[in-house]
Amino acid sequence: MAPSGATPPAPFRPGSWLVQAAVFLGVPLLLGLGLLAHFEETAGAAAHQAEVQTLREILTQTAARGDLATAFTTLFDRLATLAWSPRRFARRVQELHRGWPGVFDLFLYDADGKRVAVPGRPTAMQVASQRFLQAVLDARARVPAKIIQGFAGNPQAPDLMRASPGLLVDLLNGDRRTWGGCWTLRDRMGRVTGHFVVFLHRAATTPTATLDRAVARTAALTGSRFQVGWIDPVEPGTLRPPGTSFPASLARLLQELSPGQPVTAFEGRPLVLHLAANGSVLFGLARQAPVPATSYRSWRARLASGAVAVLALGWLLSPLRSLRTRLVLQFLVGGGIPLAVFLATVLIDRDNREHLLVEQFKEAHLESLMRIDQDLSSEYAPLLRRYRQALAALADAPLAEAPRLLRPLAAFARRQRHLVSQLALTDQEGNPAFYQGDGPEPADTRSETPPDRRGRRRATPGSRRARGQAGQAPNPDQGKAPEVIRLLAGNILRSCNGRFERPSGSTGNTMAGIVAETHKPYEWFSQRGRFQKNQVGPDAMFTYFDLLSQPVPKAAVASSPPAFRGTSPAGSPGLLANPVPLPAGAAGSPGPSGFPAPLAAAAEGSPGPSGSSSPAPAFPAGSPTSPATSPAPSPATRADSPAAGAAASDPFRAILFCVHQARIGQIRYLRRLLREWPARSADAVRLAALPLIPGGQWPAFPRRAAGLDHTLRRLRDLAASTGLPQHEVARVGRETWLLSAVRGTLLDGYVLMLARPYRTIQAATRELTVQAGFLAVLMLLFAGAVAALTSGFLLTPITGLQRGLEALRRREFRHQVVSGRLAELATVADRFNQVMTRLEELQVARSVQEALWPGEGLAGPGWRLAGACRTATDLGGDHHDWFLRPDGTVVLAIGDVAGHGIAAALVGASAKALLAMAAPLADPAAILAAMNQGLLDQAGRAKPMSLWVGLFDPGRRAVRYACAGHNYPLAVLASGETVAAGVPGYPLGARKNARYQGGTLEFSAGGRLYLYTDGLIEAHDAAAEPFGYDRFAQAARDLRDRRPEEAIRELLRRCEDWAGQSTPEDDQTLVLLDIGEGA
Repeated sequence: MAPSGATPPAPFRPGSWLVQAAVFLGVPLLLGLGLLAHFEETAGAAAHQAEVQTLREILTQTAARGDLATAFTTLFDRLATLAWSPRRFARRVQELHRGWPGVFDLFLYDADGKRVAVPGRPTAMQVASQRFLQAVLDARARVPAKIIQGFAGNPQAPDLMRASPGLLVDLLNGDRRTWGGCWTLRDRMGRVTGHFVVFLHRAATTPTATLDRAVARTAALTGSRFQVGWIDPVEPGTLRPPGTSFPASLARLLQELSPGQPVTAFEGRPLVLHLAANGSVLFGLARQAPVPATSYRSWRARLASGAVAVLALGWLLSPLRSLRTRLVLQFLVGGGIPLAVFLATVLIDRDNREHLLVEQFKEAHLESLMRIDQDLSSEYAPLLRRYRQALAALADAPLAEAPRLLRPLAAFARRQRHLVSQLALTDQEGNPAFYQGDGPEPADTRSETPPDRRGRRRATPGSRRARGQAGQAPNPDQGKAPEVIRLLAGNILRSCNGRFERPSGSTGNTMAGIVAETHKPYEWFSQRGRFQKNQVGPDAMFTYFDLLSQPVPKAAVASSPPAFRGTSPAGSPGLLANPVPLPAGAAGSPGPSGFPAPLAAAAEGSPGPSGSSSPAPAFPAGSPTSPATSPAPSPATRADSPAAGAAASDPFRAILFCVHQARIGQIRYLRRLLREWPARSADAVRLAALPLIPGGQWPAFPRRAAGLDHTLRRLRDLAASTGLPQHEVARVGRETWLLSAVRGTLLDGYVLMLARPYRTIQAATRELTVQAGFLAVLMLLFAGAVAALTSGFLLTPITGLQRGLEALRRREFRHQVVSGRLAELATVADRFNQVMTRLEELQVARSVQEALWPGEGLAGPGWRLAGACRTATDLGGDHHDWFLRPDGTVVLAIGDVAGHGIAAALVGASAKALLAMAAPLADPAAILAAMNQGLLDQAGRAKPMSLWVGLFDPGRRAVRYACAGHNYPLAVLASGETVAAGVPGYPLGARKNARYQGGTLEFSAGGRLYLYTDGLIEAHDAAAEPFGYDRFAQAARDLRDRRPEEAIRELLRRCEDWAGQSTPEDDQTLVLLDIGEGA
């Protein structure tokens, strides 16, 4: 009974308790469910995006294989990168002919240029094919045009192939030998072993059949995952290839879509469109909806189960909770709910912050790549200064002095290593006052020849270095201007002078039409003094021209417009002018002196679209270049001018015209840029440039390996095929990167890429999350501290004494009363604690330890489990346990804590609790890992503990086990054979990140498993000889017919007899699992 005058405790009210539980437990549950839904949505979006990206790559590759020239260029380029001998390559070609009969002709040569027979192919035109290869490899080889035309169909074919090695170029031959290309074979050491020339026939197959074949091949490779097809724009309602089964409503959906909507969904599955170069639309459809890599369904069940368990536990413990417990819990829950909301918001916002950072870095990458592309002009800045200096030197000099005055410019141009390929100063009649040509450009020795032992590059045949070593002049045609330079420069000069006329009998030249029609005189004048990008044949070139005005008398210099002083107009916008818009047919076969035909015919002039031959319009009245406002040339100028009559009154007397190799300029610029790139560190942004043109003349940057990486090549192909910037998070090498790729505008031979380590982005987003979590933990700890201090100050003295009396009545002598801060009760509490400390400390501890062990054996149909323990002191370090799990399996464990006494007993008690909490785990190794972490959190590494855990499945008669540094149990099979059941592992509490391995042992009826501690086999007799494992194993075999309890007692007795003393030296524990017929 309660004492007189005491207030009775408040009765337990279930309704009020349920309301509180709904508030305190429902809010975190809803937050957890919402967080799981967000994670599931994010994972689904990531899976959908990955599926779309895969489809895009598949369709891009299919479109490339669907174009005949592109597919075979890729095929032969890939073959040429491998190591071959001509004989082995001939057998590979024979296989290709079987797969593509009549589609191509391939002529194979050895390293000396002699034909090598391909099995199954005719060897006709042997001499002609060898002479043709000579013309391809050597621009100066004297091969009759009839032989070349009879063999290749186009007399300019060698020049086209030489200009684009490793690429199939259009030979303008019609349906037969439509495309042609030349490749080089090498061995593993990089030595040339042969060459092969390929001609591709457009008439051998139709574009439809080629694309059908490419799609069929893709379907064979990916048909289990995707459906791939294409739509002919002529028949938009028909899905191809024929014979393929597609969903009935897919055709209607595809008709409604536009190429501007490349990604959509069909019945919950990703659908991706890709527009091919010929106008066909390829589509890819996933056969199933994307499945996220991580499933959160089980997490919902776990969250609900946890909530129910907490609710049930709270219901059971609610009547027993004291006032102090309620106060602390209310403080913690009251502060924990806002913190949970805060943490959930931070976690949800983490993805958004990461996405925002990724988008910001994408924009920064695009800006950097565009700036890198536009800064190509810096490579030509020294040339621009030299050109302007040369024009300034020629301003008042006669043209006869041009060779002498331009000599420094010519020397500087030669030092540029083929960057300047043509340099000419001509009058408007095309008469050259000066010319320097670089000759045929040799192969890039840095990418075509292997280094010698000292790392130096060997000179290739035809290079300037090789010609110098052979004692030859750099160019035998030096000083002799090609026809194309004379006529093109003359046309531009006459156009700027306002008197351009297309000659009668014009052959319809393309470039002359551009000079006469698309560029008016003031437009040409505005582009003087700047570089212009032109696509000439298969090569991109930068051209530069500036005008040399008539000499002006010194008295008139001050009043003459600056445009006529031999320099570029002031304030001219930028270094590079806009590209000259060439028509689609401007890229053609080479003309005289190795120049492409459209450029060679440019200066001949052609009638305009209307066919008229009237002169081009004059300059606008009042413009700076108008002849009416131009100063009259001096008499000396007229006498010095190479033209007579009307030419003497023109404002400009000559033009400096220069042609530059765009490839050389781009390679030099990228090499310089990478040399100046900021010092590399683990977190630095990396720059790469992958060439768009195969064949080896366009090297990959920063090294060749970048051009071989599959991920970078795939991203390059996407950027090149779509023409749009591409971004991707992908793994390259050993790290994940944020990749951005842009096809160059001025660097048009490359796709530029920037790679940023993705871990830097994750670290930036993780930092705020860690800070928020740390703040939340601090706030929760602060709330708990406030609750503890408050309850301790108010309630500790009274409740402590009350609990102390109740503990004394129950003989719980370990109980200690908290003194508190009230002086009146502190002395009473201290005296009470002193009395409790002295009362049967060891006896109480012993009883507590024994209570932690199983009180009785465990048995089931066909199996029985028993055990016993003998301690060396009142409190031992051995521990054993067993119990049934809900699924019917039996958990059995045995362990040994280092040392004896109270500390060891407490660790054993903690192990029992940790085993109970970790028992639901399915894997014994996982149970040990969870217990190891728990022991480290509780006791650190002060008291390590060995432990063996097993899961016995009665239905299978199998034991799955894991061991944490404990003695391996002994398994006695039905045949009498003994097996050790254990695997190596660290003791619990000995290593922070310990990993454990598991094993499985299967029994038949009559088998037994003995679990023991080291005190049993290490028991010594009077001669210090241990009982030993062998005696233990023999005793186990001898007693296998006894009941488990009897066998345990007999084994312990034999060990005691061996030691000769009733109290063992160390704790001895023995557990026996007996498996009978009914298991």
